[in-house]
Amino acid sequence: MTLHCLYAGAPSQVAQQLLNQATPGDAIVLLGDAVELAASNQDWNTQPEQHGIALYALKPDLQAAGVATVASSVTPIDYTQWVDLSVAHRNQRLWR
Repeated sequence: MTLHCLYAGAPSQVAQQLLNQATPGDAIVLLGDAVELAASNQDWNTQPEQHGIALYALKPDLQAAGVATVASSVTPIDYTQWVDLSVAHRNQRLWR
């Protein structure tokens, strides 16, 4: 299981590459500019769930970006929950 931390904004070739390499059981945390992908009007955010990949977005980054409504496939998390995910996933990968 890998925790993928995505910083690349939407739409991005990096985000698509991540989806191509992620496997069921992995998790993705949207950070920085990538939280725009969590918005309910983005098609990208439904793809991870369809492949058995959990999708999260960091709450402070959502607030900073003005993303008030996230898709049902996205779970907003705080810093403590991000640390918990980091501990739960043996491997981590940063995508920019």
